[in-house]
Parts: sequence; structure tokens; C-alpha cells
Amino acid sequence: MNQGIVFSAFYIISLIALEKKYPRYAVRIEEAKKNLNEIWNNYILPDGGASEGAGYWNYSAEYYLIAMYVLSVRENVRFEEFCKSGLDKSRTYAESMLSSAGDGINLLPLNDTKTDKSFDLIIAAFFARSGGAFWKDILKKTANLRDNVMLAAEVLINAPKIDDENCEKKDKFIALPDTGCVFSRRGDTELMLVNGPVLFGHSHQDKGSFILEANGEGVFIDRGICEYGSADEARFQTAPWHNLLVPLKNRTETFQKNKEGFGGEILCAYEDDGLVIMGTDISKAWEECERCMRFIISPDPECFLIYDIAEYKDKETKSEFVLNTYGDIKKDGQKLTVMSEKNNAEIVPLNYTPEEILFGEDGCDGMGKKVERLRLTISQEKILTALILGETEVRMIGDTVVYKQNKIKIENNKVTVNDKNFMLFN
Repeated sequence: MNQGIVFSAFYIISLIALEKKYPRYAVRIEEAKKNLNEIWNNYILPDGGASEGAGYWNYSAEYYLIAMYVLSVRENVRFEEFCKSGLDKSRTYAESMLSSAGDGINLLPLNDTKTDKSFDLIIAAFFARSGGAFWKDILKKTANLRDNVMLAAEVLINAPKIDDENCEKKDKFIALPDTGCVFSRRGDTELMLVNGPVLFGHSHQDKGSFILEANGEGVFIDRGICEYGSADEARFQTAPWHNLLVPLKNRTETFQKNKEGFGGEILCAYEDDGLVIMGTDISKAWEECERCMRFIISPDPECFLIYDIAEYKDKETKSEFVLNTYGDIKKDGQKLTVMSEKNNAEIVPLNYTPEEILFGEDGCDGMGKKVERLRLTISQEKILTALILGETEVRMIGDTVVYKQNKIKIENNKVTVNDKNFMLFN
């Protein structure tokens, strides 16, 4: 856990400060260095991620780097070479956890991460040393907007030259099988499918949820974490406050099993010439489910088909399709839209008619910003919902979704997009 990394970092720094007066501490420093690297390697998953989420990964990496920097100076070894093997494999994970909203330097608020938490300056500086224009741009923005320059001053002395021009983000598709998340960036639109195991107390009941951002703002959001001990902290961690399909038992929202060993796993992750498909099996996350899966099929950055399979032990159990947004939810006849400063999104039930539609202001995020919540009650096992950014129409013709020039058909365990077939699960 993060505490072992933080305590070890302070222990190493203290020993080095005393070493000149007490040379015998050199033995303890070597032992502490080995312990810190072992703790770090156990903390980081094989894909470079962390089960606690981006916030605690950021916190742990900050102190790991501080300790490594002090050790590198003591041993007269170049900093980036000294700790490259320890942190470099987290580079892809770090990029996938960046929100595109606002300044573009905050972390996605997964698990116990606040909505306004940015990359620590020392981490941005480390990646910028060998990460090219993308990380140099993140470093510049972080240095300009945060007050932790003194903490990272020694690193910044040798940081790369920061160009004056902003770096244009490139399209990216990242699947993290151990962390359990899938990330897509296409132009100004970013999508994160949230998934993975439940291993620590900082995990939220968000397995199978997603975050969608476009044009520099959150469209469908995660509320993040409040101050520990606040009235809303426990509530916002639970399933009904995430973008999920939630079982309704006796008309009551239920909760995921937030215990070690439960969670979800990636079923598929495809990127094919702009087409993105991702899916998760979250059957273990619900006591009510015999089988629960979610797939997102996106032919372009303006269309997201959410395909849910929910087979319950009690056949009378219904489902509630939940979305959270900073925007204003409007209903005009059967048309549902979310209107915000930079985006208009339409929610289109494709193969069902909701039995009940509830929406409106419903609490806030972890930092107190107003959030509206949409809840659609549904009584069928296979549920297909379109989220459309913009004005393009999407419709069902028979068993085929028609969107622009795309024809999309889901049958059994595969999806056909135009003439290409993709397996969703075995």
C-alpha cells in the first residue's frame, strides 16, 4: 500500500541526512533502498497501474521519486537511469489517467481520487525528461498552475527545455489488463471504461462504469471522492452514483460487492481505423447477477453504443441505467439530452422503452460541484443505449443500428460493424 512507500522514503532521507555524522548508517540505507524498491514493485501491477486508483498512485510515485532522487545524488548516478526501471512502466498508465477537462492536467477521479487532483510536479518532470513533447507540455502546465515548485526544484534544475507552444495530444488507445481499465482518445474526445479487481479499501463500486469527456469538459462524469469523514463520502463510493447499470431489487438500488477478490475483468479491447470496442465482465461484482457484462461500441468520437447484458438470479429484478453529468438534463417528449457549455449529448434507448425516467439535480461531486443524475428503469436482459455527441441521428432498423454510413449488428457474442466481425466474449 501507499503508506509503506511514503514511510520508506522519509526513512531513507533521514538516514542520508545523518550518514555523514554516523557512517554506520550506510548499511541501513542500502537495506532501506532494497525494501523501497521491493515495496514499489509489489504495489505496481504488471501493466504499470495501481489498484488504489490514480490519486494514490500519484501520491506514492511522488515520494518514491523523491527518495530515488536523493539516493541518486548520494551515489552520483543520473536520476532518470537510477529509477527508470521502477517508474517508467507506469508511463502508459499515467497518460491514460489524465483528464482532458479544464487545463488537461487533472487525474480522472477513479476510486479515492478528487476531481481537482493534478499530477504532482515531480512526476511530470520525471516523465518529461524522456517523454517527448506530450510530457513537456504537461510539465509546463503543471509548473504554471501549482504551488509545489519548491518540492520538485532539484528535479526541475535538470528537467528538459519546455517549448513555448502547446503540444497537440495524439490519438491513443490503451488497454490495461491488470488494472482493468481501457482508455481511448480520438481528437478532443476521451473515453475511459472503469474496471478491475477490488484489492484495497480505496476502491469504489464503479466496476463497469465509464467516463466520457469531449471538447475539454466532462460529459458523463465520475464524482470522485469527498473529504474523508464527510457526509457524502460513503454514498458517492457506491454503485448507484456511477455511470452504471444497477440492479433494482424490489425497486431499491443495490450495491456492488466492494470486497477483496471481487470486481471485473476486460473481455475485449479493439481499435480499428477509428472504431473502438471495449467490454467488461462484472458478474462477480453483483450478488444479484448470474451474468453481467457491458460493452461500448464507438464507430467515431460522436457515437457510443452502450450494450448491457444483465441476467439476474431473481427474474423479477429490474435494471436502472444511470448517468451522471455536470450538464443540464432535458426531456422533450421521448428525447433526452444533456446540455452543457461545450457539448450537447443525446441519450437514445435503442431496443427498449424505459418504464420510468427520473432526472434532475442529485447531489454534487467530491468538491461540491452540482451534478445531475439520469435514471432509466428497464425490464429486459439485453439493453442497448446510444450516447450521441452532436446532431447526427441514430436509429434501429430491425436488429441493426444505423449511424451515418455505419451499420452495426450485435448477435450472440459478436458485433458486426459494416463488414467486419469482432468477438465480444467467448
